[in-house]
Amino acid sequence: LAYLENFPGQPGAATLRQLAAALRTTSATLLGAGHEASPGYDPGSACWGSVGQLERLSQAECHQLLAPRGLGRIAFTAVFGLMVLPVNYAVAGGTIVIRVGSGSLIAGHSDGPVSFEADHFGLELGQGWSVLVHGDAHRVLQPDELRHLRAHYDLRPWPSGEHDLFVRIVPTQLTGRRIRSQ
Repeated sequence: LAYLENFPGQPGAATLRQLAAALRTTSATLLGAGHEASPGYDPGSACWGSVGQLERLSQAECHQLLAPRGLGRIAFTAVFGLMVLPVNYAVAGGTIVIRVGSGSLIAGHSDGPVSFEADHFGLELGQGWSVLVHGDAHRVLQPDELRHLRAHYDLRPWPSGEHDLFVRIVPTQLTGRRIRSQ
């Protein structure tokens, strides 16, 4: 597999079948079939439709999974209903920190109750985790705190434009789950 990733070519049908069997997937999936589908749906995956073992994560495990930073989703109630939006995040002092534009939808709801979720799923192996944070969001306004965040947390949101507002989510509840295929 490492060889094929580093030196792409056109392996024969027999090689593809052997590789797919070793990875518990299909040849079509290896060739990119279904790449337009939602990431949660992979009928060729070994874990699709199988029964998985679900375990609750401790708070320490939840913190450990969130710590490397990455991509998550923030959820809040807006005038027109529940909103869930993707955000880049970092963990700072046990809180979640995101960076947004001051005129954004998130900025308009950055002082109040929110939920935040981050996860990772490996459909090929039939395993993954999800951590859910409930808490209160607050705009970061203190100059010393803003300097600290800018100096130590390289948050670069994907969308272009000005992202001049840091928002901190202070957890009031932290839960997580891990699933493994059997």
